[in-house]
Amino acid sequence: MVEAACLIMLDKWIPVSNIYESVGLMYNLRREDIIYFDKSFLYISTKKHPGFNSFSEVFRERMPGFALDKNQRVVSLNPQQISYSTLINVLKSKDKSLLETFSWLFNSNSIFLDNSEPIDSNKVAILSFMRSGNTLARRMIEKVTGISTGATTSLNISTPL
Repeated sequence: MVEAACLIMLDKWIPVSNIYESVGLMYNLRREDIIYFDKSFLYISTKKHPGFNSFSEVFRERMPGFALDKNQRVVSLNPQQISYSTLINVLKSKDKSLLETFSWLFNSNSIFLDNSEPIDSNKVAILSFMRSGNTLARRMIEKVTGISTGATTSLNISTPL
């Protein structure tokens, strides 16, 4: 068994102690647009070749209507955004005219908050699709913070962190 490995990237040796570090490093390089990859993500290059794309190029192609800001956060290009307090008031309201005014909230695929005010809550929801790594993400959050994520299933998986 190999105890340690190295990745050759940008003409430098980068020491890694396990496969998880290797994968994490590759995803960080990918997300920072330092490497290019083919559609299957099997072939990687530090130079642009035909059929190879950066993370930003793939994101723009697959996520029309959204962009990445300078910190790689997803932002909506849709001008219809809403403040947190307005959203809460609309959802709690029984006023029919208010619901009709904001009917676009219920006819849209995605709604973004406008970040005009801080959210005064300690609760955070992390939503994901099945098989997308949500158990791993919850386990990492629990290990780092020591706070239970409220999972209904056991997070005792065989993958060490």
